[in-house]
Amino acid sequence: MMALYFLVFLGFSIFTAALPIHAATDLGWTSSDLGFLFTALALSLVVTESVLLPVLARHTRDAMLGAIGSVLVMIGYIAMATRFGWALYAGAILYGVGNGLSWPSYLALLARSGPSDLQGTIQGVGGSAGAVASIIGTLTSGILFEALGAATFYVSAAALAATTLLFVMQLARPDAGDD
Repeated sequence: MMALYFLVFLGFSIFTAALPIHAATDLGWTSSDLGFLFTALALSLVVTESVLLPVLARHTRDAMLGAIGSVLVMIGYIAMATRFGWALYAGAILYGVGNGLSWPSYLALLARSGPSDLQGTIQGVGGSAGAVASIIGTLTSGILFEALGAATFYVSAAALAATTLLFVMQLARPDAGDD
């Protein structure tokens, strides 16, 4: 579960640092253009968590929602590697929907991953894993973008591919129950 936490934050940190560089240097976007993109992302996240997730959560296991959400985020990262403005918007919306499905599902799995008297410790260690991944992702993103350009988003996508695998492994666990 901590590896999953780390990988999600690593991919996210690379994405958030590389996106403004990509939008400005490869697409010539202004700060306002980027603001509209982040608004679309945020709105898709809000709609997903407030409308879609409550319906799906009643009928779908957390690990399945996490896997589906991770795949959507991964596809979103791949779409953002293009030089088409519409693809950045599509990628941002896929990211918002995917993150809205996967992150709450992951937190639910994490909350059930240990004894109740260790929940604070589990959440704290998870937060620390995410913080370390954020530092590594942010520091390496500029280096990656310098070397790979927009292909840097493929590194974020690879991190999400690994998280999808971890969610699928959760589905295969015999003790996973009906998450």
